[in-house]
Amino acid sequence: MPKKSRDPNNFNCSDYISWLLEIIDIRERLIATGEWPMHIDADFESFRNELMDAQADYEDKQQYLVKTATPAHEEAAKKVYKRLVMFKRLLPTLFDGDEAVLGEF
Repeated sequence: MPKKSRDPNNFNCSDYISWLLEIIDIRERLIATGEWPMHIDADFESFRNELMDAQADYEDKQQYLVKTATPAHEEAAKKVYKRLVMFKRLLPTLFDGDEAVLGEF
């Protein structure tokens, strides 16, 4: 198993997916030996399929957010940068040529 914890809140999504994939491997071995409880198999398959679909949807949304948020973030950062440059140029005029005020920049 990827992580051992008595506190499942410490697990992230990929930890749970890794754990489930290991359970699926164990399930395959137990089915081959006839030790897997077949009365829960339909529920297990349904659960696994729903979880994998939810994971795929989550990853699609994450990628969409990265694609859309990064340009918006960069645009906002450019605006802040431009204002800081303007402020840097303005400072010497406020302090009568005291160049020491630009030391922080």
